[in-house]
Amino acid sequence: MPRWRFSLIGIILVLLPCHFLQLASAQITHPLEVNALQAVRRALKDTGKNLNSWKKTDPCVSNWTGVICLMDPNDGHLHVQELRLLNMKLSGKLAPSLGLFSHMTVLNFMWNNLTGSIPKEIGNLITLKLL
Repeated sequence: MPRWRFSLIGIILVLLPCHFLQLASAQITHPLEVNALQAVRRALKDTGKNLNSWKKTDPCVSNWTGVICLMDPNDGHLHVQELRLLNMKLSGKLAPSLGLFSHMTVLNFMWNNLTGSIPKEIGNLITLKLL
């Protein structure tokens, strides 16, 4: 086998893992938003067990119930764009951490048994189109 083929194979073997590492690091939810979702979950009582998929995995990659994400090319992270928790027999209060979702456009908790007022932190969501 000619030497240039060995060199080409060597270059590919060096660059390929780097490419996969870059892809893997880009496909994670922003850590601040993971913490915010966990706070939202702690504030809710889920008698219908609709949020059982909300485990200690990545919310966007693991397809948590009601969580819709998008990739932000500026920071390379996935961000929560929509939180659709309609008619899931949830009770409790809306967590102030909902105001931490910088890319949120839809926040829908209709037809649940939530108490209390809407947290003022939701006013920080400048991209919000539907509440």
